[in-house]
Amino acid sequence: MIEKEWLVCTDPQAMLTFLGGKASDRKLRLFAVACCRPIFHLLSKECRTVVMIAECWADGNASKREVAGVRLYAPYWAKDAVRVAALATANRSAKTAALTASQFAVKAARYDKNQTVRLRCIFGNPFRPLPLDPTWIAWNDGTVSKIAQAIYDERAFDRMPILADALEDAGCTDRAILNHCRQPGEHVRGCWLVDLLLGKECHRDGGRVAGLHRPDTDAGVFEGQGQ
Repeated sequence: MIEKEWLVCTDPQAMLTFLGGKASDRKLRLFAVACCRPIFHLLSKECRTVVMIAECWADGNASKREVAGVRLYAPYWAKDAVRVAALATANRSAKTAALTASQFAVKAARYDKNQTVRLRCIFGNPFRPLPLDPTWIAWNDGTVSKIAQAIYDERAFDRMPILADALEDAGCTDRAILNHCRQPGEHVRGCWLVDLLLGKECHRDGGRVAGLHRPDTDAGVFEGQGQ
């Protein structure tokens, strides 16, 4: 896949395949969770709990006991597309979680044209990694970081234009960054820019992109389930 294809691609499975082993487990799992957010109203209480645990797991905030409990009962819950999508978020393999949640969430919702929007929100443009200027973070006693942290913690993505204003005041003139904050459309947890500002993924380093650095080597699936 070339840059032009990435920017207009409407197939999330093809985009995930392109990312391959370059995407971090955290980013992939957060994408799986993002796929399930639009169908949250269709999920049972148990399945919602799975998605929330998977999101905590992505950021290292879920206990081994919580994750193990999800895996233990998952084969017995996965009976339809809605539940398969939700349960996939806690798959041992983050890559399988992303691919499966994406596939079955679309089936559950009948159609979801925003999956590729969410995917680009999380991974940005892997062909044009953007550096972080430390002066933006230091400006005005860390105002930019504070806004980004609040957005992340509270899923307050309606504040992205406020983040853009703060970045401009801090000296940022990069149109890709400012436009990402102000563009209409959906933002999700794992957003490449918020992650960059909070240091949640590696930054530009030898051509690597935030969130594109760690191979997913664990191909395991839920006990009792096939690929």
